[in-house]
Amino acid sequence: MVFARVTPRRLRHSGALTALALALGACSPVAAFAAPEAELLVRFEPGASSGERSAGHREGGGTVEGRLASEGVDVVGLRPGQGIADALDSYRSNPDVEYAEPNAVLSIAGASNDLDAGLWGLDNSGQERGRPDADIDAPEGWGLIAGTAFAPADYAVGVVDTGIDSGHEDLAGKVVGACLTALGGGGTLSAGCADDNGHGTHASGTIAATGDNGRGIVGVAPGARILMCKALDSKGSGYLSDIVACMNDIVARRAAHRIRVMSLSIGGAGSETLRAAVDNAYASGVLVVAAAGNQGDSSITYPAGYANAVSVGATDRQDARASFSNVNDDVEISAPGVGIVSTVPGGYATYSGTSMAAPHVAGAAALVGAKDGRTGAALRAALTAAADDLGAAGRDPAFGFGRLNVCRALGGTCSYGSSAPAPVAPATIDRTAPRVHPRWHGRYELEAVLQGGIRVACRASEAATCTLSAELKGADATRVGLRRRRASQAPVTIASGSASLARAGTASLAARLTASARHALAAGRSMEVTLRLTVVDRAGNRTLLSRRASLATSARASGARRSSARPAAL
Repeated sequence: MVFARVTPRRLRHSGALTALALALGACSPVAAFAAPEAELLVRFEPGASSGERSAGHREGGGTVEGRLASEGVDVVGLRPGQGIADALDSYRSNPDVEYAEPNAVLSIAGASNDLDAGLWGLDNSGQERGRPDADIDAPEGWGLIAGTAFAPADYAVGVVDTGIDSGHEDLAGKVVGACLTALGGGGTLSAGCADDNGHGTHASGTIAATGDNGRGIVGVAPGARILMCKALDSKGSGYLSDIVACMNDIVARRAAHRIRVMSLSIGGAGSETLRAAVDNAYASGVLVVAAAGNQGDSSITYPAGYANAVSVGATDRQDARASFSNVNDDVEISAPGVGIVSTVPGGYATYSGTSMAAPHVAGAAALVGAKDGRTGAALRAALTAAADDLGAAGRDPAFGFGRLNVCRALGGTCSYGSSAPAPVAPATIDRTAPRVHPRWHGRYELEAVLQGGIRVACRASEAATCTLSAELKGADATRVGLRRRRASQAPVTIASGSASLARAGTASLAARLTASARHALAAGRSMEVTLRLTVVDRAGNRTLLSRRASLATSARASGARRSSARPAAL
C-alpha cells in the first residue's frame, strides 16, 4: 500500500478550558478537572412538577438554555458574576433536584504525529521489528464474511469527535445521514461536521477506511459507514452537554442506519449526565466503546469506567501493553494503539494513544453485529470471549480479557500464531439460560455501601453479563426524601452496576449508589432493599434472581455519631 506523506503538524492544546481529555497523546498528560464559569447541568427528581422546576431555577439563579431530553437534564446558564460554587450549593440543597454538576469542557491533551510505514495492527508479519501475529487478525476475519468485507454495507458506526473529512480519498461516501455539530455548550445540534482538528478523521479511518481501492489504508470494517457528530472544536475542546447531545442523536438514529456501536475516544472525570447517556445508549442496543486513558497508571477515566461502556487499553507491535495505557480493573479489552497510521484531513498520519485502540474495537463490533445481529451484552461478550489472552491468565488490569481478535469474534478459530481461519461448523441455536450461583448477603454495612457500592460475586456457567440493581420501596423512598410524591408506590432504583464474564467463572460487581441516594443515605438511615441480579448469556438467554437485604449502620459508626452529639469537655 502507498501512504501519502503529509507534513507533520502538532495538535493544539487548550490549557485554560480542560476538564476532561481525549485519550489521545501518549506523551501528554490528560488534563485535570476544571469547571466552566457559566453553565450547570441540572436534573430534577422524576416527580417534580413544572412549577417546582421553575421555582428551583429561580432559587438557583439559573436560566434554562437547553435540554438533554434522554437524560432529563436542563442545561442552565448563570447570571453574570454568579459564582458556580454558590449556584451548585443552591441547586443541591433543593429536595426537588436529583443532582447538579458543572457543564464540563473536554479537550485534546496533545499527540505525537510521525508517519508510519504499515498497518501492523491489522496484520503483523514482523515488520518494523514487530512480533508476528501481534495483531487483530483482520484479514482472516474478512475472509469469514459472506461476499466481500470491502463492499459498501448498510450498517454504520456512531462517532463523537472533532468531525470528519468526508471528501478524503479513503472516506468518500462513508458519511451517512445528516452530519451534525453541537458546539457552544447548549446541547443544540446544527448542520455540518467538517474536521478542523484531525482526530475525528483519524478515528474514522481506523474504523471504516475504504479497502481494496489501491490507495491509502483500510479500516477494520471497510464496508461500514460513519455517522459522525462533531462535539469538539478546532482546539479539540467541547462541552459535556454537547457530547451528550451527540450521543443522544446517534442513539435516536440507530435504526435508520443500523448502528450497534458508538466510538468515544474521550476520557476524564466522571459525570452523572455522561453516565446516564452511556446507560441510555446501552439500553437502546448501542454499545459504547471508549478509550481507557493515557496516564499510564491505575487511574480510571470516564466514560470508559462506567459499567455499560467497554474500556479499551492499548498494545504495541510486540503485544506488550503500551507504556501510556492505563492499568485498572475496568480495562475490558485491548487493541493496537502505538504508531497507528490512519486518515487525517488531506492525507495520512500516525498517532499513538488509547484513542487509537478504541476505534479498532468499535470497527470489530460493527463487523460482528452486522454478521449475526448481536447487540448490547451479547455483542460485548463476543468480543471479550474471542480476545487473545495476554498478561496474567484470564482478565487482568493491563489487558482486560486480552487483545482483540476479529477472526475469532466473527466465528473463526484463528489461534494466536495461526495465519488462516479453520472451517466453521454450522451454528446451533442456544436456548439455555445460564446457571447462576451468586454470593450475596442479607446485610450490608451502610458505610461500605456509601464508599464502594453493594458488592456481589456472580458465578455463571458460561460467558455472560451480570447486572445488579437495588430497589427501594416507594414508601421508603418518600420517607428518606428520594421521592416527594406520596401517592406513588412504585419502587425506586438507588444503585446499579454490571460486569462481564468471557467464560464460565465468577465476576465481582458493585452496584453503586446514585447521587441522590448517596445524599439521602449519608445521614445513616438503615433500610431494606430488594437486590435484583440479571445474567444474560451471548445468545440473549437470561436468568433473573432477587433477594431482600438490609443496609444498616455498623455499631462502631453508630457509636461515633452518638459520641459526636455529646457536649465537648471544656
